[in-house]
Amino acid sequence: MKVINMPNEIGYSSRHPVKKDLVIKQKYKLLTIGVDEGVTIDPCVMESETIFYIADGSGEITDHGQEGLTEYKNAAEIKAGDIITVPPKTIRSITAYERMSILAIQIH
Repeated sequence: MKVINMPNEIGYSSRHPVKKDLVIKQKYKLLTIGVDEGVTIDPCVMESETIFYIADGSGEITDHGQEGLTEYKNAAEIKAGDIITVPPKTIRSITAYERMSILAIQIH
């Protein structure tokens, strides 16, 4: 068993998101992402399904579609308490309206 105090694990930068790996296992990866106000996690694609839990703050997540289908774009506002599931190979980005604390789980 491992107990992690999430607020102690989050870092922020006014220039870029701050990611910190908490647990890396064969079947999943658990990490925190600190996103300061006005900072964007650039569009990227993950090979695995990803679940985001917004612990604090608010912003917007944009679904840019699947790899190779770049004409699709859908955005949703997100806030503390929201859980977002992102299928594998989906291109997505996140922009913080206010400082955000995110717990991410990548399922391999």
